[in-house]
Amino acid sequence: RNRENGVKYIRSKCTQKIPEIYFCHLTRRLSSDINDKILPLNRVLTEDTTLAAFFKQYGVTFEKRDNGTISVLYNKEPLEWWKYKENRDSVKRIYIRTTSDYCVNGFQFLYDIKNNAGNFNYYTKVPEFVRDLGPTFNPQVVDAFEKESTPYVALCTLPYAHVEFDERGCSFQEQYIYNVMSFIKDYCYEGSLLKTNTILLAKRDACLDVEKWIPVSELG
Repeated sequence: RNRENGVKYIRSKCTQKIPEIYFCHLTRRLSSDINDKILPLNRVLTEDTTLAAFFKQYGVTFEKRDNGTISVLYNKEPLEWWKYKENRDSVKRIYIRTTSDYCVNGFQFLYDIKNNAGNFNYYTKVPEFVRDLGPTFNPQVVDAFEKESTPYVALCTLPYAHVEFDERGCSFQEQYIYNVMSFIKDYCYEGSLLKTNTILLAKRDACLDVEKWIPVSELG
């Protein structure tokens, strides 16, 4: 009920459009990567990127199919999904990531992100996609990626039209402002134990410009 009333109030008072927003993407960055853009997974794997070159060192390459999905190859041989049992979780996740799940996710707020972003430590470890490549192809991939990368918050800006909330029941702008007001209230009210940093999803083909790479070690 409080949310409904809050959204109604914002709707009645908001007269200007938000042109673009900040988007806080938690990731590990290879030390050799000098690119200041975050691409969706399908482009990262199939274009001339630092990550694609890293995987190629271990015999893992990716090719874009005519239907838009990605073919996974190991030592130039296509991965034959049917050879793996259905309960082989790592292979199933690779399949999902290379056929449909390409979106980049992030958080709405940078402030105190170490404490209010759900699963912060999970996001700043070796990505699940890389961890799944280890048991499927070459276990050295995981250790090498961890040694050659550092966790960052990629502080990005992008037009609001390229972003969506994981869940919402009103316009993007109304939801965005409501989240800001709720976030401020949580931090101003000492009795509040629930400090939630909202998850954002960049739309499928969105390319994110990184304004600043913030090492996790420098976060307060």
